[in-house]
Amino acid sequence: MSWDANMGIKYCPPGETQERDLSWLDWAHVADISADGKLILFDEAGEGGGAGAAVYLRKTDGSPAIRPGEGVANALSPDGEWALTIRRTRSPSQVISQVVLLPIGAGESKALTDDQINWQRAIWFPDGKRILLNGNERGQPARLRSYILNLEGGKPRPITPEGIAGRLVSPDGQWIVTVGPQQKLSLFPVAGGEPRPIPGQADGDEPIQWSADGRKIYVRQDNQEINIMRVYQLDLSTGGRELRKEYIPADPVRSAQVLPLVMTPDGKSYAYTYSRNSYDLYLVKGLK
Repeated sequence: MSWDANMGIKYCPPGETQERDLSWLDWAHVADISADGKLILFDEAGEGGGAGAAVYLRKTDGSPAIRPGEGVANALSPDGEWALTIRRTRSPSQVISQVVLLPIGAGESKALTDDQINWQRAIWFPDGKRILLNGNERGQPARLRSYILNLEGGKPRPITPEGIAGRLVSPDGQWIVTVGPQQKLSLFPVAGGEPRPIPGQADGDEPIQWSADGRKIYVRQDNQEINIMRVYQLDLSTGGRELRKEYIPADPVRSAQVLPLVMTPDGKSYAYTYSRNSYDLYLVKGLK
């Protein structure tokens, strides 16, 4: 028996139901999609991406991907001019992570951090002037918390307790969706104050996008037993829960699953990474 695995990207344009394959090399990991659904940000972490992984941008019309630099892709800037990435380097005793801006087009990359934090996730604020960062201090228990970094100067400032990490920033920049103990979702005020539990949530909900009007969020639910992923829209005021999309692997012969999924704020366009494992069995006859 032989075994083969790869990771690719599927994309669905606005108003269509037929998905397109936007895979590039052998181990693609989608990180973000532009608000108009015309550009995706991803990284390649397999043989094609090299030792430190490579960041790529690709137009959803199928144009060839471009490679602005190295690292793990995180997010596109609101003005479409920068890609947020995290670069990790290994020393004899630890892994050092650094948040880096890569230009989309001409320009030089910009390192944003140089500290003792293990950065895991970077998310833009809608104003394009601040970044939400999740990380934990080196040498401390791996309990994430969120920080805000002002691009005009200063160091990352913690805004959540340890164990509370932000996943989404509201369109007005005043709230973040956080994931806390037991994976419970809350609305955390950026200016300070008590978090508010999100009504209508279910165990296992994973936040993926905020609606353009700021009234709802999209969450995903994975059923590992039957390999189905569903996307719901939650009304933040009423707790109303509406099924918007169901993803079922199209290949019944191979093992496949939906991994990271990104969606435009209007919910009309999306892209996701799929993982596919294939196995070949051989029957040998006539051996003595």
